[in-house]
Amino acid sequence: MNKWFIFYQSELILTDTNEIPTGEQPPIALEPWNRRQVLPSLDGATCIAVEIDHPLSSDVGLKQMGLRQTFDHLSSADYRMAGKARELLYWNSRTRYCGSCGAPLEEHTEISKKCPQ
Repeated sequence: MNKWFIFYQSELILTDTNEIPTGEQPPIALEPWNRRQVLPSLDGATCIAVEIDHPLSSDVGLKQMGLRQTFDHLSSADYRMAGKARELLYWNSRTRYCGSCGAPLEEHTEISKKCPQ
């Protein structure tokens, strides 16, 4: 089972019952260009962070909520993982070039990059 931490801008996508969507497949259709980040597992579930580039349509059975607003709705573990998911998506989208030589960074592990030079 996967836990899908899906973000549109700074808003987290939740089920209608204020939970992180779960399942083998994502709860919405993802495009090839949507950023994805594998996270540490949580309670035996693989956690995947995704950044989408358009808001949800109103008929999908999901809703968007600001990350801070989810504090009262999510378990402590899910809230911490959602914060880590947002942090890593932000880092991955903005850390693309080496700060020393300017070369494009290469993925080293799921949460690290290295300069090829």
